[in-house]
Amino acid sequence: MPSNCRLFLPCTAVLAMVVPHPVIAQDIDFGDDTGRYANDGECDDSRFSGSGMTSTVLLESDVATDASDCRAAYERGDLAFLPGIPRLPAEEINWGDDSGEWANDSECDDFRFVGPAMAEALLIDGVGKDASDCRDAYSKKSVTLNPLFNAGADNTGINFGNDTSAFAKNGHCDDVRFTGTYAADTIYLVDDIGNDATDCKAAVDAGEARWQGNDLPMDLGQVPGDDAG
Repeated sequence: MPSNCRLFLPCTAVLAMVVPHPVIAQDIDFGDDTGRYANDGECDDSRFSGSGMTSTVLLESDVATDASDCRAAYERGDLAFLPGIPRLPAEEINWGDDSGEWANDSECDDFRFVGPAMAEALLIDGVGKDASDCRDAYSKKSVTLNPLFNAGADNTGINFGNDTSAFAKNGHCDDVRFTGTYAADTIYLVDDIGNDATDCKAAVDAGEARWQGNDLPMDLGQVPGDDAG
């Protein structure tokens, strides 16, 4: 996908949602060098993602035991720090297909993921339509699951986020992770994912909205550019 932002979202607003905020190196507990693969020039710690990672299988025993390699790669800008984000086996992820406009361009355009290999501008209708790019980036540890999509289909463990959306607290859930009878009249924006907490929690509690973050295809409401009829 080209790096220029389209639709009507500022690039900075999109990136703030999909790319983990940089963490100063001294604020990270890199651990020590007691790991079996420490000091081999590759980071083996699954808390990180990026081109500085090893291409081998990540082991639980390597978490915080490959400090020198991971610190060096992080300070070079070859890693992102992604604490607490689950890493499922690739076969457990529903990747979708390659029907998106920006499929097969070597960037992941699916907002269910985060990491250095993500496209700079994401569109709401790109979810589940860039399977090959996203799966390849995931296998290289260049993207991982977006923590905002880590919740059960039974509405347990949902991180509703915050109320920083321009449309927050207007009595309408504008977060595409949720759907309901109202969705047909809703224009979902990537910028609103995780940023309309009060409205969406109220809608879920009232039975007016349900979690769809684990679903493909997702109900995308009125996609900008589509004919509304």
